[in-house]
Amino acid sequence: MSLVNALINQIGREIGRDVYQTAKRAVLSDFRSTSKRSIGQLTINQQLIYKIDQFAKSKSGFNVLDLKELVHTIYENVDTLSGDWDDVYLNADTLIDNKKINASEGDLKLLNEIDQLNFSSYRISLSEHKKNILQRIDAYRNERIYHWVSPSPFLLFFFSFFGTGSNLLIRGKANTIAEFLIPWLCGLMIYAGISLNSRGDKSLNLVALVCLLIFFITIIGNFILRSDLMKKKMRYVDEVTALKNYYKGLIKTVN
Repeated sequence: MSLVNALINQIGREIGRDVYQTAKRAVLSDFRSTSKRSIGQLTINQQLIYKIDQFAKSKSGFNVLDLKELVHTIYENVDTLSGDWDDVYLNADTLIDNKKINASEGDLKLLNEIDQLNFSSYRISLSEHKKNILQRIDAYRNERIYHWVSPSPFLLFFFSFFGTGSNLLIRGKANTIAEFLIPWLCGLMIYAGISLNSRGDKSLNLVALVCLLIFFITIIGNFILRSDLMKKKMRYVDEVTALKNYYKGLIKTVN
């Protein structure tokens, strides 16, 4: 087992495989299935993995110096924002391991140097990856919804009844103003309808009924939005928790 592989296994043992995989999925990732995509459509990390795979499948073999150049290319181009960045180094690590089998003494010495180079590059990329995780955490925590406190159903109904429920939710000014005007406009139309009814004119009954329906739909809409916001906040909290646990495991294992 080469150096990068050993370190990744150490990290996995330290923070737990489930936490590790959950956090990897939470990191900014553009990693998609490559089965139906051409090389020109692949992300930079997928292109690097494809290149490593081509080295491994080369029937005529490859020069050790070419392998060293490949490791340099990986370090210069790997995207540590993507969740598959360490797979690039791990694949290169496996390629180096396989190349060591039956290698001459001179090649073996150079392969060990390449192995160390790949490991050093991995550690530098890992440092950048940790910075990316912190930036991702900050991005979540800077979102307004992360700090939003969900109102109780009774409180939301009370304020929504008077057209001020949006103050308890994350809504734009236009929605807040519109919601404030709705109950008063509805009330005005209902009052007008009742006044005309007393004089035998029922022309505004339908309008008053529609206004009353809009009023209650507004209240129901606030409860639907509250539920959606609660789910979104929990997603953000879960993402931050997973990333923080992942980051703690990394800094505990790798200095």
